[in-house]
Amino acid sequence: MKALEIDVEELQELAESTGNRGHIGALKAKKSALADQLGISAQGALVRSRFRNISEMDASSRFFFGLERKNGQKRLMHSMRLSPLTSGGML
Repeated sequence: MKALEIDVEELQELAESTGNRGHIGALKAKKSALADQLGISAQGALVRSRFRNISEMDASSRFFFGLERKNGQKRLMHSMRLSPLTSGGML
């Protein structure tokens, strides 16, 4: 990509100094190719950013679900005591 940027700069200087239509056409083609490459790399950056945001959101929800599971186990009734009149024990 760096080589393409250098080519565009050189063609731009050459087209400005000579005014040759062949240089101008080549400059347009190189600029278009550079824009395409920049667009592809920008799309890749957006996809990576979205993926990172989704994975970060999942991490926090995993934490809160685990916390709720832990707190829910504290509230769970593990056994029930019977009144002393019936059997006096536990189920």
